[in-house]
Amino acid sequence: MKNNRIIYATNNLNGYKVLAELLNMGIDIEYLLVHPSNEASYLNEILELANLPENHVFTWHPSDKIYAEKIKNVAVNENINTLFSVNFGYIFPFDFINTFENAFNLHISYLPYNKGANPNVWAIIDNTPAGVTIHQLNEGIDDGKIYAKKQVHVDPCDNGKTLYDKLSKASVEIVNETFIDIISGNITPFCEDGGSFHLKKEFTDLCKIDLDKKYSAKELIDFLRALTYPPHKNAYFEIDGKKYYVNIEITSDVN
Repeated sequence: MKNNRIIYATNNLNGYKVLAELLNMGIDIEYLLVHPSNEASYLNEILELANLPENHVFTWHPSDKIYAEKIKNVAVNENINTLFSVNFGYIFPFDFINTFENAFNLHISYLPYNKGANPNVWAIIDNTPAGVTIHQLNEGIDDGKIYAKKQVHVDPCDNGKTLYDKLSKASVEIVNETFIDIISGNITPFCEDGGSFHLKKEFTDLCKIDLDKKYSAKELIDFLRALTYPPHKNAYFEIDGKKYYVNIEITSDVN
């Protein structure tokens, strides 16, 4: 395996689970890059698991160019040649990405489908393939060459949360199956055109149900199950200025 010194940029439960798998595989994480505490999820768990010295943990401040330069300088001076991002919620400037010999991202969609935000939701609504992908980071969003991807079956009983849980499981599996080969240079990335892209705002706009809109039964069921993610309240309608939230449960007669 090539001499890879890694800075791991992460957030959320999925980022925590992938970190656990990397460590279980014997992959050393030299530095950690995390969200500010007010924007972070599973931060304490990630920090505890990584168990790094305080000066090996960076907090990303997207508007602080001086701090970004500090991270770049550390990476250069300490020969940190690999950036691996999992569920990191910020877009890296291209000059920051170029600091590293290798820069990878794990995105919880089956690229090129559902680039951007909430891929678990859009896979259900748009009836597009669901899965996870490890790809190069570049100046686009989830747009770099693909190293590996793994498809996940979407069952008619799945909702936004159950599909996310499947994608999280697949994230750990794809790292276990391919990450050492990727950082060793044993996998040649490839391009794949087309697909789809969604912004965070589209999800916000999606959540409000238009009571006067006509849906097919399938469209309405897919819409509601995609937005069902307990304990979160997503889909809603309004009457007399009051919001009413909707979750649905779908069960099968086959265990």
